[in-house]
Amino acid sequence: MGFKLFAPPTKHKDPGNYVYPNLTDSTGSLNELPYTFLDERRICDLLDSEEPYWASKRNRKLVTIKGNETIINAMEIMAKNQILSLPVVEPENEKEFMGFIDMVDIIHSILCYYTTNENTKNCENQSKYDNFIPVDFRGTLRQLISEVFQKDIHRVIVFNDDADGIGILSQTDMIKYFLENLDSLGECVHKSVDELKLIDNKVISMHENGISIHAFYLMLFHAVPGIAIVNENNDLVSSISLSDLRGLNADSYPNLLKPTGEFLNNKKTITCTKETSLEVLMLTMFEHKIHRVWVVDSKESKKCIGVITMVDIMKYFATYYGAKLATK
Repeated sequence: MGFKLFAPPTKHKDPGNYVYPNLTDSTGSLNELPYTFLDERRICDLLDSEEPYWASKRNRKLVTIKGNETIINAMEIMAKNQILSLPVVEPENEKEFMGFIDMVDIIHSILCYYTTNENTKNCENQSKYDNFIPVDFRGTLRQLISEVFQKDIHRVIVFNDDADGIGILSQTDMIKYFLENLDSLGECVHKSVDELKLIDNKVISMHENGISIHAFYLMLFHAVPGIAIVNENNDLVSSISLSDLRGLNADSYPNLLKPTGEFLNNKKTITCTKETSLEVLMLTMFEHKIHRVWVVDSKESKKCIGVITMVDIMKYFATYYGAKLATK
């Protein structure tokens, strides 16, 4: 492949002095995998597309926060824009990206270290949940999936030749791209999630009467982005995830002390079964704007037997998908 995906974070820093993340593909060199349509498409192809979805991403102003602003300010900006993360920039030069701050970092800081008066520079990526990964706009989608998204990194800032940030791409965007190119993905999209071995049987759960902030503590402790909420019969009644922090601000974060049922306000939990196809799973995730689907043992059941996340899908396309093509 030969092209380095990771870009220097700004044009004001010497690329030679920038330490690139150690994100080597555990399956071996990408050159050993067969050439696919994912190698033909580059990141810039998506951002340059005139399709409404991609054009809206290109035209959307990058919302940032300065490193000397407080966590309170970060919460207000995220709540106003209904987003869960913000790129942090240098106070004196807004083209100098320092990293990401997200709601997980803020919850982590509240639980562990800081007060809400701490500045964003000190809070940035405290949770180690979403590392700051700058990528070159000429990188391929295969590189983006294999070297970034399958490593449990959820979003990246894309830089052009002038080292200007031109947009953010996320795992959700890749799901959208997969849905636009189902024919190119082959027969795997019609196979069940069980057959593709996408189900993670490790489910972290909590009783519905527990306070909400404890659920986020469990997420940090177990390094998972979502918790199943169950009743006294261990039936799945709801779920709580990082996306439920969307819209939380300084006035509303005391709501984290409420029981999960009250905090979630009867939120519907999206489920599937082992027989659900990969195509239906991805469509469900995209349409409901969710990053995970809980697996129950039947359509009538409320017994949760596993969970599938977007990371699981990224890992599949980065590894098993390539291996299956190689055997054809």
